[in-house]
Amino acid sequence: MKEMASNLDVSSSFLSAVENGKKKMPDSWYEMIINLYNLDKEKQDELMAAIEESQKSVEINLKDLSRKEKIGIFFCKRIRKSE
Repeated sequence: MKEMASNLDVSSSFLSAVENGKKKMPDSWYEMIINLYNLDKEKQDELMAAIEESQKSVEINLKDLSRKEKIGIFFCKRIRKSE
């Protein structure tokens, strides 16, 4: 882990937090990992699948949304909480 963290120019603790789902993986890492480890197409697909599987949340910037879009998101959150 220490070597990979060094290759990605981050601390081991940050890399560990990403691996454990406590921190979001930076978007730039996908290409960096492919290049650092010379991943073939199959391994690239596996990496992308793992990234998609590990994402537990989606960030939505409410700043530029219309009032109707914000209300829609509010109701989606309420539906999710009631399940």
